[in-house]
Amino acid sequence: MNIEETIPVLTTGATRTNETVGTGDDSVTDFYLDKAYVLADTYTLFHGSASNSTAEFTETTHYTLTKDNGTIVLTSAGVTLLSTDNIYGKYSYCGLELTDTQLQDALDRAQAEIDERTNNHWATGTDATPDYTQVTNEKHTGQGKYNRDYFLNNFPLPDVSSSLTSHVLSEATTIYIDSTSGFPSVGYLSIEDDKIQYTGKTTTSVTGCTDVSAHSTSEIVYPFVFEFSTTLSGSTATWTPLAEGSDYDLDQDSGKVHLYRADYDSTYYATQYPSRLIPNRFRASYAWGNETIPKDINRLCLLIAAKDLMGSTLRRSILKGQSGDRKDNIDFDESWINETIERYDNIQTSNI
Repeated sequence: MNIEETIPVLTTGATRTNETVGTGDDSVTDFYLDKAYVLADTYTLFHGSASNSTAEFTETTHYTLTKDNGTIVLTSAGVTLLSTDNIYGKYSYCGLELTDTQLQDALDRAQAEIDERTNNHWATGTDATPDYTQVTNEKHTGQGKYNRDYFLNNFPLPDVSSSLTSHVLSEATTIYIDSTSGFPSVGYLSIEDDKIQYTGKTTTSVTGCTDVSAHSTSEIVYPFVFEFSTTLSGSTATWTPLAEGSDYDLDQDSGKVHLYRADYDSTYYATQYPSRLIPNRFRASYAWGNETIPKDINRLCLLIAAKDLMGSTLRRSILKGQSGDRKDNIDFDESWINETIERYDNIQTSNI
């Protein structure tokens, strides 16, 4: 976005020394960087008697930094560690005088705009808890006897699963699995034909579980649940959770769920009049999103955010009487933005 400036400066031929922030006296806690508008994850503070010191403070343990105004507050441990030495800093800051909060807000708005305009969502699948979008109890009208294909409103579903590392007792509140990597922090999971709600997770367990039946070690655990109802129309629905493989097949790329339960196949319902046990409602709880973020999407997010920030900066300049009519300069990336959104547009499916 070309808004970053640094301490020490990166100008060719300049002396690259860290900023001297201040000197300790075994009691002072508040210090101030020369520049405000510090960017997240760019700063390191050092202590010592020379600006090339490599002895680092640890954030939270030794200090807190308010990035928007450059204020440092030492903890008691930080005061002790500093003693009467100097504090030195290296960091990046926004030369356009935009706070880290404003920058993050612009990036969040850009991501939301991309999701909305492309009917898509991107996450980093290697994160312990990826930024997938979670859907709870998405309902569909039943497709009747013959059409057993149901299309989820959102796709793709990430390829995430795990296995039980110990047997599960009925009504257990904690379930131990190989890994919760890729699972949402809260939500629903399925084990065989069991729908389980959970409220937390560790690296190898899900916690706060409810409605748990007994299961054997090594059963597969999925972060999604599919259910159908065969109750009569006009009555309160009773939902039957489905087991992966025996009751349904899922195409994660397209969000297509194919049902093949034997209790309502042609050999059964042909003998029933009126027809019974035919799915009239379908329900799904799942997390969805792409597991990788293409480079074009990263760039698209930055350009949309930059356009947003340029508009804010231009408006501020105009209000201060410092700018002429430069609004056309904001839209010079618009063609590439629109072409990229069109290229990644995800056409949603339908059950009709």
